[in-house]
Amino acid sequence: MKKFFMISVFLFLTISGHADILVIGDSHTAGPFGEILHKSLTHEYPDKIILTYGHSSSAPIHWMSSKSTKLSGGLNHHFSINGQYYPHPNLPNWRLPAETLSLIDLFTSPILHSQWQKKASREVNINTIIIALGANDRGAVSDEAGNRTNEFHKRVQVIHEMLGQIESRNIKCIWIGPPSSPLRTSKLEQTSHEYLVEGIQDKCPLFDSRKFIALYCDKVHFSCKKGKPIVEKWANEAFTFVRENI
Repeated sequence: MKKFFMISVFLFLTISGHADILVIGDSHTAGPFGEILHKSLTHEYPDKIILTYGHSSSAPIHWMSSKSTKLSGGLNHHFSINGQYYPHPNLPNWRLPAETLSLIDLFTSPILHSQWQKKASREVNINTIIIALGANDRGAVSDEAGNRTNEFHKRVQVIHEMLGQIESRNIKCIWIGPPSSPLRTSKLEQTSHEYLVEGIQDKCPLFDSRKFIALYCDKVHFSCKKGKPIVEKWANEAFTFVRENI
């Protein structure tokens, strides 16, 4: 009996020790926000495998599609294991359209790049997924006056499907909402936030990022020098939120 108990404890510790993190998102995840968040997670959880996949212009509808679509604007991937960080091995030109990824496929084969596969000393066991999406749904779910479009409820259902797939695999989810842009009306952004709230419901804790405003660069992203302090503050607060909910 004692031997059986010790084996059970060992298996529990082994499994719980391999509770890895997957991050998916749009251009913010492909940009400095995603890199800062990934490196913070790597420093905090050196025992975990951490995978980050950011694809510009993407929304939940793309990640849940059974057919890939080419989106413009660039992508970026990050990988960490044993506290060691590895950037995208063959980062493509951000101007070239790239095929979208399937979240369902990532659950089956989470390490995409052969260079990363050689670094992996064990299989990935995704325990937590961090989703940083919503910015690219704004124009679909709301007009400038904040009125809900016909697409609003369709895309809410996509989020329901996404979170259902995550829940069926006993994976914890954390959602990071998009920052604000002065190019969007406050009413449109409010309706877009309501879209996320109705889609997520109580399935994931939601971090409201609207207080972070893209005042510089292209007034959407934080990829220029003036945008760096804002994106650092955003990524650090998002990381704290993740750490509190993981």
